[in-house]
Amino acid sequence: MISRMRSVRVGGASVAVALVALCSCRGNGRSTGGELEVRTSALTQASVWGFETLWTTSAGTASLSTVHDQGQDSLQLEGFTYTEVTSPPVAVAATSANAVGFDLWIPTPPANVFWFGGAEVFLTCPAQGIYHAFVGYQDLLPFPQATFATVAMGLPSGLQALFQAGCSNLQVGIALSVAGGSPYRLDNFQLNPLLNPPAVSILGMERTLDWSPTAGNLVGTSVRTQGLQALLATGFTYTEIRGAPVRIDGLSSNQIGFDLMVQAQPPGTWPGQAELFLSAPSKGVNHSYVGQVPLDAFLSDRFQTAAFAIPDSLFQALQGTVTDLSVGIVLNVASANSGYRIDNVRFGPGQDSCPLSDAFAQAPMSANWQIYDTATPAGAVTTGPGQVTLATKGRGFATGGDSILFFYQATSGDLDASLSVDPPSPSGAAAGLLLRSGLFPTAPFVFVGLRSGRIAFITRTSDGAPVTTIGASVSGTTRLRLTKNGLNVSAYTTADGLTWTAVGSATLPYDGEVKVGPAAVSTSAGSQATASFHSFQILFSGGCGRCGDGG
Repeated sequence: MISRMRSVRVGGASVAVALVALCSCRGNGRSTGGELEVRTSALTQASVWGFETLWTTSAGTASLSTVHDQGQDSLQLEGFTYTEVTSPPVAVAATSANAVGFDLWIPTPPANVFWFGGAEVFLTCPAQGIYHAFVGYQDLLPFPQATFATVAMGLPSGLQALFQAGCSNLQVGIALSVAGGSPYRLDNFQLNPLLNPPAVSILGMERTLDWSPTAGNLVGTSVRTQGLQALLATGFTYTEIRGAPVRIDGLSSNQIGFDLMVQAQPPGTWPGQAELFLSAPSKGVNHSYVGQVPLDAFLSDRFQTAAFAIPDSLFQALQGTVTDLSVGIVLNVASANSGYRIDNVRFGPGQDSCPLSDAFAQAPMSANWQIYDTATPAGAVTTGPGQVTLATKGRGFATGGDSILFFYQATSGDLDASLSVDPPSPSGAAAGLLLRSGLFPTAPFVFVGLRSGRIAFITRTSDGAPVTTIGASVSGTTRLRLTKNGLNVSAYTTADGLTWTAVGSATLPYDGEVKVGPAAVSTSAGSQATASFHSFQILFSGGCGRCGDGG
């Protein structure tokens, strides 16, 4: 015989009763067929606060869900706009506590994109004569959807005393007031919840789930200005992209901004505008308007910084340590068919607009791109939307001088360049990303590319012979990367655009201006090699990014 707490509706209210049944269960603890679901579980503080046991509910339906972030279960709530769930009483030993919190899952899409609702916490300790004492309220608008995030509230001094004395029969009440939708999930009620969210990761948009759009779609993209990824928003004319709360220890600037790449629009199309909102409920800031930036000055297919001045009253309200700051980025545009890339939310953005566009321009080519062709006969460079194709009979890199076709830009300083390359043809041809110190036949260089279905890393660090290293096998389009830090150049490749695998490194003999871009060679005399490239990107040490086709 085993018992379990269940929530049962009685006369419009819910009460907790112990259900007793005999049943045959599978090894995973879940009931089969129409049998009663049971699990042996003592009503300990850990099991109750971990939501391994059902809490009673004043409205809607409560059940246990295996979607959780600790233990075995969470509490799933459906069919309500206002409900309060109440825990069974548990004994809590005397302890020091100044805050409480729980993890909340908000459904997507929300029933109301402008109001996610609010959460309240209440405490009851009959042993101390405390009944349904209010702890605090948390607006849910800053919280992400379809993932658990911690809702935390500071304890009033009287309730801190409750925990200092301990309680033999403490009950927790959590009230949710929402517009609708389902399911909502609760998990992991705790004292003194850890509130140190990764500001760099969230504001750097390194994890897609940390941001939620009110309309359209949001995915990660390797076209970025810093870190490992940016976000690509599509399928909307109006959306607000809301970030999870982060901790900020003092604002040193009243300027805030983010990097934005827009797509080209048909002539006469309204370019749209971007707006910014900030929330910090612990500071009394709830979805406060910061400002608006028109997008008519944004050039297509490259990152530029959208900068905003925080109003004085809002800036003063956000002084000191803010544990729950969240950012809302609104994009209001004319067409739902465009894509917008966003990265690197930061305070005090000092980045100017990128001075050059690196799009693979239609002929006549952009003055930013140049051709270096040492093959005989001369090769051909064909540009198209988001793509450049090189065709050459160049024999390759050689001690006496290189016979190559190189489509390059000149730049200087530290950089991080990447592109995607389709497998070149015929077999034996090589195509990839080249960084070259000069435009003479024996100039030092670093090349990473594809040859015969494998990664090829080729370098010349003096006027001597090039050195070739053949690496892992690859198939299909491959993304390649070269980073330059002083004299050191490192090569990488990736399968998913996020996690990079080191291929090799080399040291150039001198620093200064370099040339970087796609290159191709045939390696077979008289045979023409053809290779296509996409998504060229350069990032500089100052954070300014320039992209090719934005793919």
